[in-house]
This record gives sequence, structure tokens and C-alpha cells, in this order.
Amino acid sequence: MSLLSFAEGQPKATAVIRIPMPITGTFTQYDYFHWLLKSALDLTAEEYGPMKVIGGDTPTNQARQMRLLDANEVDVMWSVSTPERENHYISVDFPLYGDLFSYRVLVVRKNDNRFKQPLDLQDIKDMVAVQGNDWPDLTILRDNGFKVEPSDYPYAFKLLISGYVDYFPRAAVEVCEELKLRPELTIFPGHLLTYPNTMKFLLNQGNSELAKRIETGLLKLFHSGEWTKKLATLPAFTNAIPIIRHNNANVHQLVTANAHYYDHPFAKEVKAMAERFPITGNALCR
Repeated sequence: MSLLSFAEGQPKATAVIRIPMPITGTFTQYDYFHWLLKSALDLTAEEYGPMKVIGGDTPTNQARQMRLLDANEVDVMWSVSTPERENHYISVDFPLYGDLFSYRVLVVRKNDNRFKQPLDLQDIKDMVAVQGNDWPDLTILRDNGFKVEPSDYPYAFKLLISGYVDYFPRAAVEVCEELKLRPELTIFPGHLLTYPNTMKFLLNQGNSELAKRIETGLLKLFHSGEWTKKLATLPAFTNAIPIIRHNNANVHQLVTANAHYYDHPFAKEVKAMAERFPITGNALCR
């Protein structure tokens, strides 16, 4: 965390939170997380003082973001929670999407005729998936018997489009933004992979005061009702719920080190919102 300098007698210095710049295909998530942080800081400004959020200049993948966090070159990032990350960093105790990040659909090529017929789980495991080489999902899928090639995020789609791999498991909350950029891809219907997968804010161990402030602000935001109101308008939510419902004919529960889904009031509220969400027609990715 850094400070903007002011001359003597000028207004009180404004602290700055530095966050990483996203890569293409994740800008909707970035806008949401930026809004969450800004709202949390604004709601705690009276107690802690003014603070603003600034983004980095260069798009960075997850592994690079963690190195920047370790080096104190960014102050906050967002990532899936794992036991290792919980030990290494301070995590803010709020599931940023509830449990919606726990549901994954299979993205395939539209012209791949193998996915135009019914397949069972073993058929899918016999094919080759791709995942980010720095994602916990890579290990989770391999531990559950899937064949998976590692790749960086942008190149993973190129591997799929070229036919080097067969499918790409993607979170229901993020897949629509990705498909809009790649019209040659689609969702293989009728199958969901699910395992406990919670997105949280992470800070390095020297930033416990900032972590406490963010958690306090998020709690205020949750109790105000503004968070759930915001989430209900986000494409990540309004697209994810129909996608999950339309693809739940075969739900495959995978085993992970995160043995339980996150028991948090916000996760329960998101689940209740999803159950109330009206589904009309069969269109996905509106």
C-alpha cells in the first residue's frame, strides 16, 4: 500500500491500493472486483481514511500476479482459495461469487462431431482437456483421472481451436465472456464438473490491517443489500444460473483438498438468489 504525496497544508494524503491488470477475457471480472474493493474502501473511509484503487499497466497471468504480491508490487489480488494459498497469504473471508465458481462446463469446438452425441464421464476422461499451468484445477482434474495438458490462459484456447486438445473446462460465471470472443467454440451440453472452488481477495502477510479493513467494508456492503443487488445485474450471475440449470443432467462431483463448500452467509444468499432466478427459454450467454 502506498501514499500519494501532498504538500504541507494540502488535503490529507490518500492511500492507494494497487491491483493487477487483467488479461483479455477477464475484464468483466476485473470490473466487478474493482467495484467490490472501491465500495469496501468507501464504506470504511470514515474510520480508516480515504483510499483509492489503481490498476497495473501490464496484463498479467495468475502466477505473475502472485509474484507481484509477494514482492509488494501489488497490494490485493483475487484468486481461487486453496490450503496452500490460505497458508501463504492473508485471505479476506468473503466468497466473491458465493459458490458459483464451483461449477464448470466443458467448452468444445462447434465442429467437433464427437460432442454431438451422448458421452459418459469415462468418455470425457479418455479425451484431453486443457487448464492453466498455474491453476489449482490442473491438479484437481488430474487427481480425478482426467487427462489434462497445461498451458497459459490465452494459449489454452488456441490449443482447443487447433484441435491439439479436446475440451476446456470453464467456470459458469466466466464462460460467456470467453465464448463471445471465440465464436468457433461452444458449451458441450448436459455435463457439469463441480468441486469446492471459492474466489477470494488475497493479500501478503504484511498487510493484515488492510485485509481487516476490506473485510469490514465487504461486510457492510453485504448487510446494506447493495452487493446482492449488484450481483443480480452482473452477466456473470445472470448467465451462470441458466448455464448451470441447463447442463445439470450429469453433475460430476470431483474430490479436492478443499473438502467442503464454503459455509458463509453470502454464499447462502447467492444460492438463494440462484434458486429464485427466473429462467425463460433456452438461450444461454445473453
